[in-house]
Amino acid sequence: MYHGVVPDYESRFNWRHVSVSALESHFKMLQQSCCVLTVKEYIAGNFDPERFNVAITFDDGFRNNLYYALPLLEKYKFPASIYATAANQFNSPWLWPDFLDVISPFGDQIIKVGGREYAKKGKKYFDVETHQALSYIIKNEQPEYEFKEAVFKSLHRWMPNMYRPDFRPYWELMNDEELRQIDDSDLITVGSHGYYHNNLGELSYSDAIDEIKRSKLYLESLLNRTVDELAYPGGSYTPELIEGAGSLGFNVQLAVDLRYDEPRAGVWPVRRAGVYSFDRERTQLASAISSFTDSQL
Repeated sequence: MYHGVVPDYESRFNWRHVSVSALESHFKMLQQSCCVLTVKEYIAGNFDPERFNVAITFDDGFRNNLYYALPLLEKYKFPASIYATAANQFNSPWLWPDFLDVISPFGDQIIKVGGREYAKKGKKYFDVETHQALSYIIKNEQPEYEFKEAVFKSLHRWMPNMYRPDFRPYWELMNDEELRQIDDSDLITVGSHGYYHNNLGELSYSDAIDEIKRSKLYLESLLNRTVDELAYPGGSYTPELIEGAGSLGFNVQLAVDLRYDEPRAGVWPVRRAGVYSFDRERTQLASAISSFTDSQL
């Protein structure tokens, strides 16, 4: 599981972006040692018995996937799935984690959001009473989009920093035309990453399933085909949501770590290993692969 791909300074704001050179190093390793499958081939178990089998995914729908990841995927002839939100539908140029990472260093020492105060420690904000990180609260306590809008407003003064040319690769998303363009590649499948990038497992069932449904309608109208792959933002889901998404036609559902111990009957999310830039370039992919035990491969 990748996110963004940038020319350099991969961990400038967070660990979600890897450099172009790192990605090519990973692809060289995969070419030498692995069989790279589509996500659907992987889930179906269409494995090469002689090689290590992997599937490649990218979350969030960053524009840098089009500029930097696609050329390398084409060079090595690797398939991949890219999971996008519906940010273009609700006129948000960025997703909340990227906005918070880029803007927080510029903000006031204390900000107010929804009647609570958050103080900055280093480059991040924390609730002055509970000491919980603002990012944690958005994910787990107030995942609804209205709270994210309040965060945007509280940091509105510093928004011009988002448009610095050297910052843009870390948050810019593909527009509708670019999503169609990348989906037209024989190697790429665009799937859903929710509508608002909310942590769906923390919402009410009705709100979460509505988001999944709206995301599916948006992408199917945009791409003019059936969309049946879903990657849960933050790996957040519930058993009820898995069943509901399956009834909507999401036959492929992906998470990060599995959250429940239920029997694996029907459609259940596939665990993914994230590739992040907190490791040295040469060990990023190896760290992700080693996070799996033999029983999970």
